[in-house]
Amino acid sequence: LWTDQGMQRVTLVYAEDDYGSSYSTLFSTDPEVTPIALPPGETDLRSTLARVRGGKPELVILALFGQQAGLFVRQASETKLVVPTLCAQAC
Repeated sequence: LWTDQGMQRVTLVYAEDDYGSSYSTLFSTDPEVTPIALPPGETDLRSTLARVRGGKPELVILALFGQQAGLFVRQASETKLVVPTLCAQAC
């Protein structure tokens, strides 16, 4: 998908649970994907967003549900992290 668009740096932000870990496993052999686990209940995502920004991704894949997905999108916007984002589920 992203390689068809010429993207070479992808960050996967996933929930540190069974759902998110399945995405981490799915992309574990792809050298273009950098995984970042988000602990359950985490609400201050500044350190996660800093890690995402530091990787200079061309695409972010979110494997998050509900509140964490909403927090990621809102806090990314507040910190002016502008990167195409693909939600694994509805965000």
